[in-house]
Amino acid sequence: MARPLAAVVFDVDDTLYPEMDFVRGGLHAAARALGVPGAGAVFLEVLQRDGPFRLFDQGLDRLGIARTPERIEVLVGAFRAHQAPLKPFAGVRPMLARLRAAGVQLALVTDGYLDVQRHKVAALRLQPAVDLVVFTADVDGRRMPKPDVGAFRHVEQRLGVSGDLLAMVGDRPDKDFPGPDALGWRTLRARHPGCFHRDAPDPLPGRPEARSIRSMERRLMAWVEGRDPAG
Repeated sequence: MARPLAAVVFDVDDTLYPEMDFVRGGLHAAARALGVPGAGAVFLEVLQRDGPFRLFDQGLDRLGIARTPERIEVLVGAFRAHQAPLKPFAGVRPMLARLRAAGVQLALVTDGYLDVQRHKVAALRLQPAVDLVVFTADVDGRRMPKPDVGAFRHVEQRLGVSGDLLAMVGDRPDKDFPGPDALGWRTLRARHPGCFHRDAPDPLPGRPEARSIRSMERRLMAWVEGRDPAG
């Protein structure tokens, strides 16, 4: 029998809520800042066709508008500053409550621009549901962006737990798991339908996966109870 899990650490974007909700709101905010009719629809079309990378460059090109550093700065600034009304995936709040009731410590480790991630966590109203929130842009005054192991060591120190007594739940194999893998944590990949990194390759074959919040909770509770649900 495996050792019962003592703490669970969650990524936020596309793990506990659909990041597309934030991106969609940001693109509409950027379109308003640009002040060009139809810009929002064009940005969304580029996102759906080509993904989020160099989106504003491609969108401006589609609109026939010159790309200038000043214009990109305005668009990016509006995107990052907007505050969308975000909601967690259905079932997230009950899952967190049941894990806590089982005596499990809970933490969030979220990557990205500090103000943006703070707004997201506040909008989702997740902070009261967990014991610790770590923004990798400010870990005791230092930047430790994923996959840097530093933010995960910080979690171990703050929670007083290490190794396979912890589990990391995230959606990006390249960002969320190298640190926990190096520290001997258990890991669980979130693969919600429609999320940005759902089909990204994972260097660790056979990593446990959850394609819904229900399956995520089932796996985590099995670990909390010292069981292997695959066994």
